[in-house]
Amino acid sequence: MTQSTKSATDAAGGYVTDIPYLFRYHRELNPAIHALMITGEGRTPAFRPHGALTYLELGCGFGLSTLVHAAGNPAGRYIGVDFIPQHIATAKGLAAAAGVTNVEFIELSFADLAHHPLPDCDVIAAQGVWSWVDAANRDLIIRFVEKKLRSGGVFYVSYNALPALAPIIPAREIMWSAFRNAAGPTSVKIDAALARVREVMAANSTYLTDNPRASQMLERALQSSPNYLAHEYFNATWDAFYHADVANSLRPAGMSYLASAHILSNMDRANLTPDTEQLLAKIADRTERETLRDYFLVPEFRRDIFVRNLAPAVNMDATLFAMKFAGLANPTDVDSIAGITLLGEIKPPRAIAEAILRALMRGPASADDLANASECRGIGRAELYDVLVVLTAMGAAEPAAPEATLTARKAIADRLNPVLWNYAIHGDTISVNLSPVTGGGIAVPQVDQVFLLARYRGEDPVAFLQRTFGANVEGDLAAGYTHFLGYRLPLLQRLGIA
Repeated sequence: MTQSTKSATDAAGGYVTDIPYLFRYHRELNPAIHALMITGEGRTPAFRPHGALTYLELGCGFGLSTLVHAAGNPAGRYIGVDFIPQHIATAKGLAAAAGVTNVEFIELSFADLAHHPLPDCDVIAAQGVWSWVDAANRDLIIRFVEKKLRSGGVFYVSYNALPALAPIIPAREIMWSAFRNAAGPTSVKIDAALARVREVMAANSTYLTDNPRASQMLERALQSSPNYLAHEYFNATWDAFYHADVANSLRPAGMSYLASAHILSNMDRANLTPDTEQLLAKIADRTERETLRDYFLVPEFRRDIFVRNLAPAVNMDATLFAMKFAGLANPTDVDSIAGITLLGEIKPPRAIAEAILRALMRGPASADDLANASECRGIGRAELYDVLVVLTAMGAAEPAAPEATLTARKAIADRLNPVLWNYAIHGDTISVNLSPVTGGGIAVPQVDQVFLLARYRGEDPVAFLQRTFGANVEGDLAAGYTHFLGYRLPLLQRLGIA
């Protein structure tokens, strides 16, 4: 066995620090999504997602989600915590460049959380880190949540999930063993791990033949960037959990599972056969039922919303029907709107979805509003709301922020988005912009951001794109820009991005 040299990974308790992570925006971290799910489950949120809430993200990376949500809710206080200096320095730089003043980024380890003067919080979020830190650090997170999360507050936690990842654990061990025993910095060790993967795959391993999901994971690893792989697979701790493991560990802190922040995952009829629904309906204990449900849905990654001191459910129909949504798709996109589950591709009811999207072209609307719209005449409020949620689950709609404070959000978006567009000319690492209409991030492809940046600078977009990317640009640029002007730009303008 080769003796490895001591690396930054070893020095940080096994967490990779010498290679930064990627810029990532996670819609599931948006407190507006949390509030939607709480209301949909028949409870009243203890916080207003666009009000004076306090939000803290643990392991925020470059802080893109925290920054976007802070900019989309200037009345709130947002804090991102990470212990990699480059992450925090970059996050601070982005916030300063955009003039977002209600966000703070702090270089802090989980061990130091208890000793830093952090405020009580309405939302605490931990994206992925639960699976990447050891049991001692998970215990520190639980103790912090118990101490700092207000009653009725949300703890959002995502993690590698069992039983789906059971066949993948040995595949990760193939990579980890080679990584652990290689000498040099993390980048060199990753190369050694990927070389081992290629050798194992070329040798037609029986394990990989018998476990196609593991083989697919290794194939994806070979196509992924070192920055992604370093943090996804090469921390010393890489654990997967049954839902019951996480729920039981959080119960002593007063936490109850509410729903998944991945909206489509909550829809039983889109995911389960009638026989499976009947089976699960017989199980009274929520933790047992949710854990068994994963044997049918087999999610590789769970995105759980837990609530502290969860209140009893009540009828929230009036509130739900008054909740406004913004359209994120053009009506002509209706045939391409779909979700993928184990039951196959599912789509919203075409006629109703198209009617809703046409009505939403005039601006955000609730089910109550839509019931009075000419496009939706004859469709009941409950059905309109259900389709709005389906469209939201499929990324074609989003809860809207209050119109009364749109001007303040628009002013911040007009500062933040050009900063993000400028990053787009250096690579496709940031693919989200702030919509002041929703108060959250909206996916915007790199080429659209470059067009927006050129327009912002007063330059010819086609010439700017050609000059920026040179020989790497393919296709008819003039035709692409014409399509952008007629198809994409009007939607981005409705969302306040352009």
